[in-house]
Amino acid sequence: MSNRSLIACAGLVHFVAAIFSAGYFHSDEHFQILELAGLKLGFNSPHDLAWEFTNKMRPAIQPALAYLVVKVMGLLGLDNPFRAAIVLRLLSGALGMASSLMLYQVFRRQIRSARLCHWFLVLSLLTWFMVYVHIRYSAESWCGSLFFTGLGLYLYAVEHTKVRAWQLLLAGLLLGLSFAFKAQAGLLIAGFALWLVVIKRAPLPQLSVLGVGFAISIVICSGLDRWFYGSWILSSWNYLNGNILENNLARFSQDPWWYYFKAVFTSAIPPWSVALIIGISFFLIRCWSSPITFALIPYLLVHMAIGHKELRFLFPLVNAIPVMLVLAAHHFNEIMPRQSGTGNRIANASRWFARSFVVLNFVLLGLVCFIPSRSQIRLFEVIYERNYRNLYVLSDNDPYSFFELHNNFYKRRTLNVMRPTQVTSPRLGDMRTAGSAVLAQGSFKNAEACGPRDGFRKIYQSLPNWLRTIKVTGWQKRTKIYCLYEPVGTA
Repeated sequence: MSNRSLIACAGLVHFVAAIFSAGYFHSDEHFQILELAGLKLGFNSPHDLAWEFTNKMRPAIQPALAYLVVKVMGLLGLDNPFRAAIVLRLLSGALGMASSLMLYQVFRRQIRSARLCHWFLVLSLLTWFMVYVHIRYSAESWCGSLFFTGLGLYLYAVEHTKVRAWQLLLAGLLLGLSFAFKAQAGLLIAGFALWLVVIKRAPLPQLSVLGVGFAISIVICSGLDRWFYGSWILSSWNYLNGNILENNLARFSQDPWWYYFKAVFTSAIPPWSVALIIGISFFLIRCWSSPITFALIPYLLVHMAIGHKELRFLFPLVNAIPVMLVLAAHHFNEIMPRQSGTGNRIANASRWFARSFVVLNFVLLGLVCFIPSRSQIRLFEVIYERNYRNLYVLSDNDPYSFFELHNNFYKRRTLNVMRPTQVTSPRLGDMRTAGSAVLAQGSFKNAEACGPRDGFRKIYQSLPNWLRTIKVTGWQKRTKIYCLYEPVGTA
């Protein structure tokens, strides 16, 4: 397959995944962005938002972009939150692909093997976790994509005899935006800046233009913070002050320094995750003078030192993974004897490993493309499309609530959600009114007994019945599902 065909195929995969991978990986992807946008869109008040809003810790740029997308779609007659979320994921996927292609364009020149170059492009665009992270409208995804696009653009610009100032300015702008999207990008930028001074020894005019671009992006994002919060603030400082200096992170789970090794080992699926860890470690040692290494080391060390750790904190680094793996393979091939028993055995094992990875990746890519990141989103969409006035929730778990937060982005303003304690008479007959629906939750194993029967028809179930044919480990009994019912014979 030619590179052009491969890129087109990757674009199609990202497009499909952006449509069907609805929801979020972590709640911050929703409540710290889309629900914040709801403040300006008019369906949220400050009391509906997370505590970070009160402390003015979250940058306004992502909620502002979500606000803009929703407003433009409304003007086009496409006033639908689910379509707006798809557009945001499509934008995320496009940016992620652009970042990966930029890194490929810059670093492929260091690889002499055509086969490794082909693998480089495949890994950059079609690895299952790359696609998943690319399409997430999260601070981690955009921060990483913007940073590595800026880094790649700088390296691409200085490769030429005549360095164009606008490319350096744009590179600085992208680096500043990555910092604005997520303050932790400052660690990546600091490492890259150190490389520019110590290894690259970039001339002062280049550094100045990069700095101007960085400053422009900070000024623009500060203006957005002013528009959103109503006062001039520096959200990145508030984030650092609130989480680190005031130690609010201590309120969350604390993990040992080696947590990320364990998280990558389990999440990337062994034994392939072992190769991932070894390949990255080999790159960081062998290519110690690379700008990628200089950027990653401060980021990794600081995050290992901080007690609260989450896998998503590594998401900004995923675009660099194909670079590190392919260059690690390239340097390993150089030091490994070609015509030796050990070399032949390693080559045979590598071919088997690569083929098995292709099969695994194909399966996981299918799951990423067609399985929602959060199953409740389809339930919200059904409720939204049917435009109910009343929703009776016969469960302790209100799907529109997340601890003390409320999911208002996907809910019509006219929908009245009532729990059993709020219903005057929880008898089914009193719920059989026009424009009403009943939501029940129960074990997947006893799906037929989940919720109302007489006078109601089931219109949605969060898992299809054919999955009940898979009877292993007793998962059906442990798995809870939502069932949505509406009364029959009402007008």
